[in-house]
Amino acid sequence: MTEICYYTDNAYVTGFEINGHSGFAKRGKDIVCAAVSVLSINCVNSLEELLGIVPKVKEDKKRGYLEVIVEDYKRDDVQLLFRSFVIGVDKISADYGNFVKLTNRRCTP
Repeated sequence: MTEICYYTDNAYVTGFEINGHSGFAKRGKDIVCAAVSVLSINCVNSLEELLGIVPKVKEDKKRGYLEVIVEDYKRDDVQLLFRSFVIGVDKISADYGNFVKLTNRRCTP
């Protein structure tokens, strides 16, 4: 199962963590894992290329682990990208709840 946790500070999303592989299908055929990967990678790329922000990123591809944190998270454009990510993974979790678990955790970077 893929566990996705997005971090919050009051009304702000500050980052997210993804851990594990979904187990929906074999590697290369797993549409759930692919969908989560696309959303997370696109979020990081958009932060960097559209906003010029380099987030703090920790990853371990074998474990299926990714953590992304933005220090300047209160910017409206950062929130738009993070909220878009949360909407996307929430829809995946709603449709594939046996393979993706979405939670949030209050924290301040």
